[in-house]
Amino acid sequence: MIAAAGPYAIVVGFTVAAALCWLAVAERAQRFARTIVPRTTAFAIAAATNAREAAFFRNMQVARRTKKFMPQLESALRMIAGSLRVGLSLPQALAVVAEELDDPAKTEFARVVGRTNLGVSILDALDEMAERLPSSELSMTVRAIRVQSKTGGDLADLLDSVGDTIKARRTLARKVAALTAEGRMSAYVILALPIGVGIFLTISQPHMGHSLMFTMIGHLALATVAVLETLAWIVIAQMLKVQL
Repeated sequence: MIAAAGPYAIVVGFTVAAALCWLAVAERAQRFARTIVPRTTAFAIAAATNAREAAFFRNMQVARRTKKFMPQLESALRMIAGSLRVGLSLPQALAVVAEELDDPAKTEFARVVGRTNLGVSILDALDEMAERLPSSELSMTVRAIRVQSKTGGDLADLLDSVGDTIKARRTLARKVAALTAEGRMSAYVILALPIGVGIFLTISQPHMGHSLMFTMIGHLALATVAVLETLAWIVIAQMLKVQL
């Protein structure tokens, strides 16, 4: 009987030993997960946050640079057209612009000339500049130059026409800004009025300020005001938005 039970005892022994080893490994894995997973999660969240912040600041820098470049575009087109009329090629005209204008136009056109010196076509280099400085006016200029290179014609006259179009668009934009200035000021007053009234009541009537800041009804009132203020800003912004 003992001899017959021997193999079963060995199997049971191996099973128990495997279970004990599994429990020990599982406990160590659980401890490892408790220490490493939170750190990994925190690292992933921090990396995602830093990437989002980096993209936000990069977009801000691109928007600031584009806004500074756009007023120089008309002058650059006039200068390129004049250079073409005296017999210079397009890369040479761009080099003249890079020498005469200030930053950021100086740097951007110098990069275009540098790319052409490395073997990149002038059209592709201009497309890269349009990608670096996203703007409808610059994209229109680059597309016009590309179309002219395929269809032929006087590039100087074309650039003058594009410059006239950009000038007219900017004149119209200034007129629109002047006409909508009153609406924007009204929007600022409407948005600032509840905040000013709340601060005044908090200072002049402390018990009302306490009720507004430290009670459930006050919190609901503040949340309602915040939602209504946001909706008012969205509606006014849409009313004053003009597509040029």
